[in-house]
Amino acid sequence: MDFRSIVGAIVMSLDLALYAWPISVLVILAASWGVYSLAKSRKLRTWQVITVLSSLLLPAIIVPIYTVHFWANPEIHTPQTQETPLAVLAAIWTLFALVVVVSIFLARGFRLPLAGLASLVLWFAAGMYLLSAMAVSGVWL
Repeated sequence: MDFRSIVGAIVMSLDLALYAWPISVLVILAASWGVYSLAKSRKLRTWQVITVLSSLLLPAIIVPIYTVHFWANPEIHTPQTQETPLAVLAAIWTLFALVVVVSIFLARGFRLPLAGLASLVLWFAAGMYLLSAMAVSGVWL
């Protein structure tokens, strides 16, 4: 596995955050407020916070490796050959979203600060989602 390609995929996914910088600034502010509020209420060590933060491993490590491995080559791949890898990728992203949403839902008393913290995780995941879906399907916008 080519480590340089994986890092390149992560860097390409950050283009969304770079070009949509006003949203990125708001996300960083929301995440900062969320961390401050969670620290103030001593909720940083709850399983919900740990689950949301550890879910960052999916878009930061697992999906880039999967994306590089199943990157569609237009010369040899067709939409039919990329159907299964794309379905698996959709299942991975669905599981990721469910884990984050259920963790926030079960955080009674600190849902809003946890949602603020999760906004950073979800914003990074949005860029990786766009990149992985386009790369694995072979369809570029």
